[in-house]
Order: sequence, then structure tokens, then C-alpha cells
Amino acid sequence: MDSTNNLLAIVPMRTQPLHLGHINLIKALQRSFKKIRIIVGNQPISKDDPFSSKIRFSWWKQAIDVYGIKNTELKLGAHGLSKEKKFKIYTGNTNCSEPIVVSGNVAVLKYWDQLGIKILNVNDVPRITMDHIGLINTSLLTNFDGNSRLIRKAILLNQLEQYRDYLPKFVYKALFIY
Repeated sequence: MDSTNNLLAIVPMRTQPLHLGHINLIKALQRSFKKIRIIVGNQPISKDDPFSSKIRFSWWKQAIDVYGIKNTELKLGAHGLSKEKKFKIYTGNTNCSEPIVVSGNVAVLKYWDQLGIKILNVNDVPRITMDHIGLINTSLLTNFDGNSRLIRKAILLNQLEQYRDYLPKFVYKALFIY
């Protein structure tokens, strides 16, 4: 990868709890990126998001320390992020211009199941979840909000290879690090 373009910003979905899938993905992508910025959205508590931004921020801070994640920068609030052209930005928004949308959306998981674990294309934007990438990395298939069955099915059917053309090369490489 071009060393002048190896800065990545990850914006986790506001309704996603922090879990090992996130940590494994970030640790895997560290091999391809000089610096990873993790941005925790600054939203208030709501019925869809029972955890405050400050609580989620503290979870990330603790996880970075506990798991020894290097070369990361933790930031609260995504204001002004779109103006930082030096960072590749991966987010849960469907209008993302990058070739992969990082998402923990349950609807995406359901589509995976309905389509036989194929990538869902919305407006020609291939979608795969951060959770799937992280969990596939280390085959952590338990205690994952009931969705581990989908991951196990994808591995058992040996369908991972078909995603190669859809994913950026650094992500595909990260899938097979462990």
C-alpha cells in the first residue's frame, strides 16, 4: 500500500457495543496502516443507543490499553472528519464512497442469512460488517449476540474466497492473518 495513503479512520456505529470483533479487526489492519484513528460519535443516550458517548469512549480507551493496541488515536466526536482528506474513512453510513461499509447493522446480518452469506450490495456498494471481519480473523464464534451462527456457516461453506473481488486488498489480507 502507498505509504502516503495509509491513515485510516474507523467510526463504529453508535448502536454497536464494543467487543472482540472490533479489537481483532483493528489489530489486523495495523499491519497495513501507519495510524488508525477511532472516532466515537458524540450522540446523546436514546432508545436505540442506551450507552452515552462518554461511556463508550471509556470502553475504547480501556480496550486499547488492555489489548496493547499501538498507533491508534481515540477521538470523541466526528466533527470535521470529512475535511481530513489524508485519512481514509470507514463508517456505517450507506452513502460511504469507499468500497467497504463497516457496519454492525442487524438488517445487514439478516440479508447475509437470506442470501446464503453473500455480500449485500446496496447501490453497488459492497457491505460487510466489522464484526464479521474481526470474528473471522480469530474464529471467535461465541458470545456474539446470537449472530455467531452466520459466521460459522460462512466458514463451513468455505465461501470466504468469493469475497476477494469485493474487498480492498488490505482487508482481504487481514482476514487470513491468523
